[in-house]
Amino acid sequence: MVWGLLLVTILSFTAGVSLALYRWMKRTRDRIVEDLRETHGADLRYVSGCGVVSGYNRVPGVLALLADRILCRPLLFVEGWEILLHCVVAFHSEETRTTRYARARKYLGAHVLAFRTDRGNLSVFVIRKAQVRGWEEALGKAGLRPGTR
Repeated sequence: MVWGLLLVTILSFTAGVSLALYRWMKRTRDRIVEDLRETHGADLRYVSGCGVVSGYNRVPGVLALLADRILCRPLLFVEGWEILLHCVVAFHSEETRTTRYARARKYLGAHVLAFRTDRGNLSVFVIRKAQVRGWEEALGKAGLRPGTR
């Protein structure tokens, strides 16, 4: 009886903490998206939530395409950065199930967007499958095609 009560207490506490963290991340993401819309207005071509994969880290974030650059705003631990479109020398898109980026394989049923710049920097993002078509169309309109430029 005591063990059962202890188990229920621990599970309830864990569920409560997880729910609170999820709500905080959703509010933070929504606030970042709203801030991007207010700051960049008509210059904002496409925006979505994403997973930012860097080194050993995987954190949730927001990925936005502007007329001349891509903005990344992680929600946790890492400062945001931008990738100028004229500096992108390679871009590719692939499923997480078969991706070459091991850290991205942990996202099930998603898609990887990877950008390499002329300085050799690699930025890897994971997006939902439902957003792949929108991102590919927006990147195509911005002059980026999968493969090497």
